[in-house]
Amino acid sequence: MACSWVPILQVGGLRKVRVNCFPKATATWHGRESNPRPPDRESDALTTLLRCLHSPVYYSSSLAAAVVVVVAVVIVIVVVVIVVVAVVVIIAVVVIIAIVVVVVVVSLVVVVVVIVVVVVVVVVVESTSN
Repeated sequence: MACSWVPILQVGGLRKVRVNCFPKATATWHGRESNPRPPDRESDALTTLLRCLHSPVYYSSSLAAAVVVVVAVVIVIVVVVIVVVAVVVIIAVVVIIAIVVVVVVVSLVVVVVVIVVVVVVVVVVESTSN
């Protein structure tokens, strides 16, 4: 039993390979160009078959690192957007509350001033009429 790596797809630094296992005495291994695998010299066919079945696909670590970086950047962008939206909502609520408080206080001051003016006018009119 022997196995070989058969290229399926290559994009940039990524090479996806499939393991072919077939009954031959020797096999040529085709892995990454920078690290080709040596011929399998195991005499135990079952061990060779199990090794082939446990390693069907290989991805280069550069693609995995790029995917991790992209996912991390997307997560950071989403978190920043959520924080910005939360801050804007909090500021809007605070501004609305401040406007309501100012309107209520101004209204109360106007009512108090009107009452004081009416009382003063009534007192002055009553005192001058006598």
